[in-house]
Amino acid sequence: MRSHHARAATALDILTEQGGEFWGWAGRTLGAPARTAAGAPAWLGLVSAPEAKASGNLWEGALDAQRAFGDLDGHRPALLGAHDAVDDGTTYRAELSARLDQPVLSDDPILQHDLQLPDFWWADIAGVLEKVSPGRHRPDRRTAAVHGPGHPRVPRHPGPGRALLDHSPC
Repeated sequence: MRSHHARAATALDILTEQGGEFWGWAGRTLGAPARTAAGAPAWLGLVSAPEAKASGNLWEGALDAQRAFGDLDGHRPALLGAHDAVDDGTTYRAELSARLDQPVLSDDPILQHDLQLPDFWWADIAGVLEKVSPGRHRPDRRTAAVHGPGHPRVPRHPGPGRALLDHSPC
């Protein structure tokens, strides 16, 4: 992964910053802070997948989001470039994004404490949600699935102490 990350950095004409490497789930992703040729802060992320599985929303999501929404007036890191490579049956996609100059709200995907966010933050997020709402033009063709009672994954009568949704894989 490191060698493919380095090749992607060369292909995208950027320099990664030392000491900031972050590995993702099962070693399938690798990211690091970087600088563009002009010196702008950026982030270079690399994901790998078997060649036959390198497609669909998970693979194309960042490119689709950039085409559909841009940087959402600075609320989403702009995608600056992408680079694909294939090596011995594995596909690698590198995505170069602008690095936002905003503090991290949580270093955990599950919030561990209440965030003390200012009122303007809520107004900003409401504006962003309006821009990405389903009623607007959606060239990405994504569909949200809502499972209600009667669906095999949702019990009709969960009963006391049972979760309403099961967590079996989709």
